Amino acid sequence: MELPLFEVDPRPEQVPPALLALEPDTRIIARPNWFDNAECFTTAGELTADIEQRIKDQAAGLFTINEAARIVAESCGQWPKKVRLQVWKAIDEGELKPLDDKTRFALPLPLTGGDNKLALLHENELAAVFPTWPTTTKPLTAPATTAGQVVPKPRQLAQQEIILNCLKSMEIDPLNFPKNQAGKKGFKADVRTKLKGNSLFVGTTIFNKAWERLQKSGDIVTKQVPP
Repeated sequence: MELPLFEVDPRPEQVPPALLALEPDTRIIARPNWFDNAECFTTAGELTADIEQRIKDQAAGLFTINEAARIVAESCGQWPKKVRLQVWKAIDEGELKPLDDKTRFALPLPLTGGDNKLALLHENELAAVFPTWPTTTKPLTAPATTAGQVVPKPRQLAQQEIILNCLKSMEIDPLNFPKNQAGKKGFKADVRTKLKGNSLFVGTTIFNKAWERLQKSGDIVTKQVPP
């Protein structure tokens, strides 16, 4: 007898009615719509629970790496596996911070080491790294809170705020930032030194990227020296 086949969408809106109509212990085949459409044997009850948890997590803005990679790929026309490599790189470089206390796997929490790639990612951070991310819950510029829930602030925005606050504490106007004098260390280097050891700036390129974003947004403007 041929087993029922169900394709699993990376961003499901509901449990398929045909799946709900089956007895929980009915053997089925699930085909996750991620990368290679590999099939796996499971039961109707297990797949229903998996989809329900996915819907619940995603309603709160939480996604696995594979789900995020597939969604970004569909939004920008890239290959999902290539996008997944970009997500992994962003995590390794500190641009994306997985939530080490949230995962869909039966693992001891908090997640450490390589297990952090099994943690969930918040869509605010994904939207900050991937401009084509189709945000549908919390706005990037105004992370909201609901009763009993704190929505994490996008990591990149937090990095930028810290830099601006540091400049303020140094009594430096970011809109009139002093240009470096030839052969001398500038104030940017002083800011970098002050933020050394801050967990938001782990990685060799994180500080420079945050600084460049502030320049592009017009939050840091270098003072023009008259000829």
